[in-house]
Amino acid sequence: MNNMLLVIGLALVLNPLLWLYNYRIAPPGAELAILPVLAALVVAFIIGEGVGRMACLSFGCCYGKPLSRLGPRQQRLLAPFACVYAGENKKNAYADNLAGVPVVPIQLLTSLLYVNVGLLAFSLFLFGYFGAAFALAAIFSLGWRVISEQFRADYRGGGKFSAYQLVNLFNIVFCLFLLQWLPASPDAAVRLGEGAAALWHPGVLLFLQLIWILLLLYFGISRVTGVRMEFNVRWERI
Repeated sequence: MNNMLLVIGLALVLNPLLWLYNYRIAPPGAELAILPVLAALVVAFIIGEGVGRMACLSFGCCYGKPLSRLGPRQQRLLAPFACVYAGENKKNAYADNLAGVPVVPIQLLTSLLYVNVGLLAFSLFLFGYFGAAFALAAIFSLGWRVISEQFRADYRGGGKFSAYQLVNLFNIVFCLFLLQWLPASPDAAVRLGEGAAALWHPGVLLFLQLIWILLLLYFGISRVTGVRMEFNVRWERI
C-alpha cells in the first residue's frame, strides 16, 4: 500500500463520508470527528505494515543493498544482522542474483521501527492525543520510507532522489497541512470497551471475513513463482 493513497485518499474520502454518517446515520451524541478516525487508521496502518514486513523478510522482496556496497562503518554496524537468502525462489535471488550475499536487513529494520513507533502512537491515541498520534505515525512512516530507499537494492532512477522519495517528502508537508486544517476534536474520547463490543457484532465479523477471503484470493496467489507436486513409489518398502 502506498502512503500517498493512505494519507491523501483517506483525508479526501473520509470527510464527506463522516459528514454523511454524522448528519444522516449517527444518533445524537454519537457523531465522529475526522481527526480521531484518521489517526486510528494511520496508527493501524503503520502497525499492520510493520507486521507485514515479516512476509517481505521471508520471501526476500523489498531487499536491501549488499553490505559490500556500504561504507566500512555501516558494514561493521549491520554485519551481525545481515540477511543471507538461499534458494532460487527468493526474489533477491532471481531478480538481482543476490543469493548467498549478505544484504542490509531493511525489512527487519522497518518492521521493528514501525511496530514500536506504532505502539507509541497507539498509546498517544488512547490518551486522547489524536493529532500527536497521527503526526507520529504518518510522518515517521513517510520519513522512514525516504531514508530506507537509500538502503534498498532495487533500481531507484538516475537521480539522487527517486520519484518515490519525492512523493513521500510531499506527503510529509501534506500531513503537516492536515494537522493545521483538521479540528483538534478535544471532546472525543477513546472507549475501548464499546469498540471491542462492536467488533463482535455478526455483521462486522462477516464483513471482516469477506475482506480476508478477498485479500487471500488476490494477494495469496503468487504471480511470479509456481509450485509442483510429485508422487513416487518407495520401492524399498514393497
